[in-house]
Parts: sequence; structure tokens; C-alpha cells
Amino acid sequence: MSKAGALAPEDLPDAAARWTLALHRGEVYETEFRIRRADGSYRWFLVRSVPVRGADGAILRWIGTNTDIESARRQAAELATLNAELEEQVKERTTELMAAEETLRQSQKMEAVGQLTGGLAHDFNNILAGISGSLEVMSTRIAQGRVGEIDRYLNGAMGAAKRAAGLTQRLLAFSRRQTLDPRPVNINALVNGMLDLVVRSVGPEIEVETAGAAGLWTTFVDPGQLENALLNLCINARDAMPDGGKLTIETSNRWMDERAARQRGLQPGQYVSLCVSDSGTGMDPDVIARAFDPFFTTKPIGQGTGLGLSMVYGFAGQSGGAARIYSEIGKGSMVCIYLPRHAGETAAEDEALQAVNDAP
Repeated sequence: MSKAGALAPEDLPDAAARWTLALHRGEVYETEFRIRRADGSYRWFLVRSVPVRGADGAILRWIGTNTDIESARRQAAELATLNAELEEQVKERTTELMAAEETLRQSQKMEAVGQLTGGLAHDFNNILAGISGSLEVMSTRIAQGRVGEIDRYLNGAMGAAKRAAGLTQRLLAFSRRQTLDPRPVNINALVNGMLDLVVRSVGPEIEVETAGAAGLWTTFVDPGQLENALLNLCINARDAMPDGGKLTIETSNRWMDERAARQRGLQPGQYVSLCVSDSGTGMDPDVIARAFDPFFTTKPIGQGTGLGLSMVYGFAGQSGGAARIYSEIGKGSMVCIYLPRHAGETAAEDEALQAVNDAP
């Protein structure tokens, strides 16, 4: 042991208590304290003392060492300070990055809102122009006593109003706020019932093929909205094949594990898929990323509102499922709607009841 008078006064109580305990138990004594040098300065030492025992086990003496650890402790303190500074810098940098991300997110939100409101303003302006123009002409004709063509302009105004209602319905579908009338549906039966309409809609230059899965599960959706979504997908596929091609409507049962479900934005479980594929021009990743945005379209002005795929996306989400696009440039495209499996009453029972209700 070092002389007690050489120890730093603040370290003496702990060092003495540890030494007393080591003497009492006969254990190795080890501690750290400061020892005063001849110039009056203090340095840290690691002090260790080991008991030497006789043949009978009694302690004969103690052998001790004092190791100067001043430099090591100073380095440890500097390292701790450096770590604290680095942690603070990382914290500040993380805060800056989060703020930058939030700013970018808000900017993207505003850009999306701007695109949405711009598209709304453009489409509704065209519709209002049709309504107001028809009303103005009607007013002029009535004032002139020329009422022979009033029905023509009245029908024009009514047609524009119907287009406004359709636009509103598509927007409600995208926002998942439309009113749905879900019921058990066998999608194979729905596709077969629409096949003639699809063939007429896409034209004779496009070959239409169906591949319905055997034993397809029932799903619980609004059949009218699903028919509308399917027709939208088929028309989009037709437009992607201006020189003709092949359109395939395919259904299947899907077991989604956690990984597959996460990739599609779904919960793990059982789903029914309805996929429409074409042999057309395909889409690049940028177009795929924006294809479901409302009013986004790659078609020429006047040939598309950009609401078809957004309606499909909103309808699938509101029905508890999801819609996804798979495509490559020059290799065609496939759009799939994933809908949850329905474990309740069968679609056959519902369809039989519907057939009775629809009978003359």
C-alpha cells in the first residue's frame, strides 16, 4: 500500500474501505486512486495487492504493485468526450435529414395536390362549358321563339352533367369513399358474363383469351364496380396495342405469406387475383410509379382522363385488396387486382338469388 498521506483526500475513504475488506476476507486488493508526486501534482494509479499464504493457509505478507494509468485514463476521458461529441453530431445530422425529408414530403404532397386540382379544374371547366353553352343557346332560342331545337341543347347539357357525375364517381373511387354494394362473387362467372362486351370494346384486331382458375375462391366485392374496373383495364390494354395483339384475362387463388403480402401492400392471407395482360408497348419504371395517380395519362390530349387506373386502385383498396402493375418496355403489361377470399356464403347462392331478382 502507498502511504495514506500521499493519497488524494477524495480517494482515501474508498481506498481504505476496500483495503479493510481485503484484509478481512483475505482476498486480492485492487482499486484505482490518485497519488501525489513530489511536485505536488496527482496521477492516477492502478493499485493491486496479493496475499502470500503459509503452509497452514495463514497470510504471511502482501505483495503489491502500483501502475501509473494517468495516460490511459486521460485517453479514455478524451475518447468518451469524442464519442459524446460524435453522438451529438449524429443526432444533429439526423434531425437535419429528417427535416429535409419532411420538407421534401410536403413538397411532393403539394405537387400531387397541384396536379389533382389542376386536373379537376380542367375537366370540370370543360364540363361546365358544355352545360353553360347549352343553357345560353337555349335561352337565346327561347327568347327568339325558336324552340324546335331545344331538346338537342337540353340533351347536351344533361350529357355534360352525367360526365360530371361520372368524374365525381371516379374521384370517390380513388379516395376510397364511394358507396359500394359488396356481395359474394365468383370472378370466373363475372368474367364469362362480360366476355362479349370486352370483345366488342377492344375490337377485332385484338385476340381475347381467358384463363380462369379451377376451384376459384369466392370474394366479397361490389360486382358492378368490379365489372367497371375490368372494362377499364381491358380498354387500357387495347390502347397499348394500337396495331393489334393479344389480351389475356386470368384469375387465380393466391396464398400471400408475409413477404409476398408486404410487396403488394397487403396483409398476409388468402386472396383472389384478377389480372389483365397485354402484348403491347409496356411501361418504364417512371410511368409505373405514377400510373395510379389521378389525371396522369400517357395518352394524347382528349383521349383519356387519367382516372381509369386510379379508379381501379381506389376500388381495390376500398374492397380490402390492392392493385399492382407489372411491365417492361417492349414486353407488354399486366395489371392485377388482389381481393380477399370470402369465407361466408357462396357466390353461387348469391348469383342464383340475383337471377331470380332480375327475372322479368
